[in-house]
Amino acid sequence: FTTSVDVISLDAGETSRISAGPTADSPRWSPDGARLAYLSHKPDLSHQHDISALWVYDRRSKSRRSIAIDGYASHPEWSPEGHTIALTRRTVPSAATAIERNKPQVIDTLYYRADGIGYRPERQQIVIVDVETGTLTEVTGADYLADGATWSPDGRAVGYAADRRDGWRNRRDQADLWVRDLTTGEERVLTSG
Repeated sequence: FTTSVDVISLDAGETSRISAGPTADSPRWSPDGARLAYLSHKPDLSHQHDISALWVYDRRSKSRRSIAIDGYASHPEWSPEGHTIALTRRTVPSAATAIERNKPQVIDTLYYRADGIGYRPERQQIVIVDVETGTLTEVTGADYLADGATWSPDGRAVGYAADRRDGWRNRRDQADLWVRDLTTGEERVLTSG
C-alpha cells in the first residue's frame, strides 16, 4: 500500500500533497509552524537493512530535503527550539556476506519475534538528528530497546521508555521511563517495574 502526507488549508479547504514517493508517515509540525517533518521508508522485506529518510518540508519556500537514516525510523519529535528532531531508530547488525545473513538463527529468548517485523532487532535506540547538518547523535545504548522519545520543555533532556533490567529479552512490554540530560549525559529512571 502507499501512504502520503497532505496538508489541508482550513481557510480555503485546499489540499496540498507534501510527500513524494510510495511511503510517508508520522508528520510533525515544527514548534514555529514553518516546517513539517515526516518519514519515508525504503522497503526491505528481510528487515536486514532498512533505510528511512527524515524529510523536512519548508512551508514558506515549498521546498523539502531529506536526511538519510540508516535503519527503520519512527516517532519523530521536534525539539522545543526547532533545530533538532529525536526519533526511534531500529537497526540490525550488518552481516558481511549473504552466507552470514542467511545462516540459521539460534533463538534462546522468549521475545524473539514481533508481528510485522519478523525477528526482533538487536538494536532499537533513540537518536537526535540535527535538521541543518543531518548529523545523527545516539542518545541511548545498544544493549536494550528504547522507544518513544519526548523532549523536556527546555530542550535540555529527552525522556524515553526502555526495559534495562536483567532478562529484558524474556519479557514483553515492561518498560520504565528514563530521562537523559543532554548536557551532562546523566540518566535517571523515573519508574520501577
